[in-house]
Amino acid sequence: DVTRDVKDLTMPVQSSNDAGRFLCDFIYYTSLHEAAARFGEEGLKRVLFVHVPPDGTLEEGVKVLEAVIKSIVTRGTSAA
Repeated sequence: DVTRDVKDLTMPVQSSNDAGRFLCDFIYYTSLHEAAARFGEEGLKRVLFVHVPPDGTLEEGVKVLEAVIKSIVTRGTSAA
């Protein structure tokens, strides 16, 4: 899982099935709905919601997102 690939970052990273409330939740579930409508059940694998909490610096948030993207791309390439 991606959280193992980013465990050495200064900002804590954890996997969750909860996108939060209100806007974050809406964005996540709307994205899931659209992906399923366009690509069927396989579309659900194309959706990732990353909730970056307000504590921490912008630079830390960028490092986390870069590491998550790198992990996904690497896993996607090696799985093919």
